Amino acid sequence: MLSKILLTLLVIGGAVLFLRARNRLSPPREGYRPPAVAQQRSPYAYDAVPAARFRPWHWAAAFLLLATFAGSGWYLYHYWTDAHRIVSVTVVNSNTGNSSTYQAYKGEIQQNQGQFRTIDGRTINLSGVDRLEIGAR
Repeated sequence: MLSKILLTLLVIGGAVLFLRARNRLSPPREGYRPPAVAQQRSPYAYDAVPAARFRPWHWAAAFLLLATFAGSGWYLYHYWTDAHRIVSVTVVNSNTGNSSTYQAYKGEIQQNQGQFRTIDGRTINLSGVDRLEIGAR
């Protein structure tokens, strides 16, 4: 899961660097005149820094990035809380009908590998004839 997030951040960073390099290397537009050089002012003057222009696409991009991080955080939080929920696991032997009940975290149950770890740290291995029933605590 962490690798997916890191890969996403790497792709976003690469796209930002690509767009910056492309904008720097693009030829000037036809009819473009560079702004006149302002006279030198003291760096301590109040208006030494020009006011930034309002660019709605920058705000939209920042909002989209913030929404992406917020959504990722929300998903990770709910995934974590669901994996750490305690469930009741009943192992039923199909041949004999015997059953055993254990308490385990939902994220520790690996049905496809035939094993799970209980709350107290025991690893339960299942045979081919065992059936696993997962229920609420």
